[in-house]
Amino acid sequence: MLLIFWLTFVLLAYTYLGYPALLLLWRKIAGAKEPVREQLDSSPPRVSVLVAAHNEAQAIGARLDNLLEQDYPADRVEIIVVSDGSTDATAEVVEQYRAGLGEEGSYPEIKLCVCPQRRGKAHALNLGMEQALGQIVVFADCRQRFERNAVQRLVENFNDPAIGGVSGELLLESDNDSEIGAAMGAYWHYEKWVRKLEAATGSVVGATGAIYAIRRQLYRPLPEQTLLDDVLTPIYIVGQGFRLSFDPSAKAYDEVSKTLTREWQRKVRTLAGNWQLFSLLKNDFAALCPGFLLRIVSHKFLRLLGPLFLCSLLLSSLLLADVGYRLFALLQLSCYGMALWAKLHHKGREFLPARICLIFVSMNLAAAVGLYALLRGRAGQVWTSASQESGE
Repeated sequence: MLLIFWLTFVLLAYTYLGYPALLLLWRKIAGAKEPVREQLDSSPPRVSVLVAAHNEAQAIGARLDNLLEQDYPADRVEIIVVSDGSTDATAEVVEQYRAGLGEEGSYPEIKLCVCPQRRGKAHALNLGMEQALGQIVVFADCRQRFERNAVQRLVENFNDPAIGGVSGELLLESDNDSEIGAAMGAYWHYEKWVRKLEAATGSVVGATGAIYAIRRQLYRPLPEQTLLDDVLTPIYIVGQGFRLSFDPSAKAYDEVSKTLTREWQRKVRTLAGNWQLFSLLKNDFAALCPGFLLRIVSHKFLRLLGPLFLCSLLLSSLLLADVGYRLFALLQLSCYGMALWAKLHHKGREFLPARICLIFVSMNLAAAVGLYALLRGRAGQVWTSASQESGE
């Protein structure tokens, strides 16, 4: 029991504290890798912005408006929308935008690809990439919006020939209607801090799906069952000898989930996708350098084992006779009690430490449920529309 206690304690501490500390030390010893910032010349790279959509008639117009307003030469941009088995007016809205554009060259070209049957996001991205002509491909979702200079900021990173892909920064906007906004904000700040450290010392493990870009020639078609294209594609790129960077100056905005239920659904799918990665990449790990493998294990795999570590830590501390271990068990039970209080009572969700405990416990439970869903074939490779995600 003593061995189990200290082993799980050390692994948990390393996962959430030790790994960032290791990256800080890494950065101090090796120096930070700063992004290459150079003014784009008179003939900047051609860019394809790829948006996969399913039943996004309510959101696709605002998304296209936002992309058409980007501060990037219009004649160097094409926007590709792939309608994945949409049963609403998504395709019609896109066609209206195409017909309503002004003089050729004044606005980015809009292309529409229609997949009659719903095949999932991975298939939609593969289909869109077949149509992409840009040297750089920017991936975007329907729900979020970019700052006006986001595309330009992403593209500037590719002045460095070692960069194969770059992730932008997603900023979560909360309002008083979100019962978990503050806790999710705290978690997301921690996650972005880790990604910034990874970028400063080499490559980020995965991109922010709402805003990332790659060199088109480095793209590998995704298996259709892929759940996390924004992690698998970057790993493919690193495996080809390029870096994946993180640029916080390229910003996208999204709303925090208004309820824990919606965030739970997202997290279960995401963590099921993380479990799936180890199956999809079984033949690719040999091509990855040891340093990047360490990042994958530290950032992804150990977090998936969090439920096992937490259960082992609680059980071992309860079974050890020393009063110090019993007090530590009491501390753990108190955290779980606060999480339950926040789950069952509105007053609990008003107490920030209880909300943080609830988010932490929920995310670890989601890792276990995500594995179960994946093994049962229930994780799914399709996604909900922006209106469904926002609760409309």
